[in-house]
Amino acid sequence: MIGHVVALRWNDRATDESIANFEEGLRALPGIIPELISYRFGCDLALRPGNGDFAIVAQLASGEDVPKYLDHPAHQRVVKELLAPILAERTVIQFEWEPEFAALV
Repeated sequence: MIGHVVALRWNDRATDESIANFEEGLRALPGIIPELISYRFGCDLALRPGNGDFAIVAQLASGEDVPKYLDHPAHQRVVKELLAPILAERTVIQFEWEPEFAALV
């Protein structure tokens, strides 16, 4: 399995409303994109200084599913219409998701 993690930092045009609209767009994706096994996201809790503003964690079955998710028209719409106008920085990684390890934590 693959873990896909995104950390975002907002620009000065981000408002509570625009962030809520972005979250609403994300919330719809698991029902539209079958490759998503698990999908979590949320605003940073500000427990430590210097953190990003928002994170997304997606679980996919294989590396072949990553472009299917990223290139899916519904995902592209969320990125272009709801994220791009409020985005300052983005960091993304994909890693091998070890289910047996996660079960131990």
